[in-house]
Amino acid sequence: MESILSGLNPWFAVLPLLLGLFFIGSGVSTLHRSRHRRQTWTRRTGLVVGSRLSDGQIQAQVTFSDDEGPVTCWNRYTSSFATDPVGRTVDVLVNPDDRSDAVMADGPATPALVAAAFVVFGLIAVLVGGAMLAATVF
Repeated sequence: MESILSGLNPWFAVLPLLLGLFFIGSGVSTLHRSRHRRQTWTRRTGLVVGSRLSDGQIQAQVTFSDDEGPVTCWNRYTSSFATDPVGRTVDVLVNPDDRSDAVMADGPATPALVAAAFVVFGLIAVLVGGAMLAATVF
């Protein structure tokens, strides 16, 4: 019995391989940046003072204080808070070189979870691409 993929051009099998490698690289990079941020940025306690919808996700506006006074900024990442987060106390990681560059330290979609999802998707794409390539070449 002839395989469904036997007539497929082998280059089409390379696309899932490349996509998978891209996602694996993105996941590893996300994890590395997150780890670097946790090790080098300053942890502060902040308060969510505002929120807005961004692509169906909630983006929080956080205020915190340090030696130079209060800072208010929008968290660069969205979160999937089920309810409006205004009034919640949160941990904030603050860039020591730019106080206005701060991110909430924890949340439902931590960088480790996002990185793991990217790596798992990448591995699946690599396996599918490898199987497709094997079926078209051999």
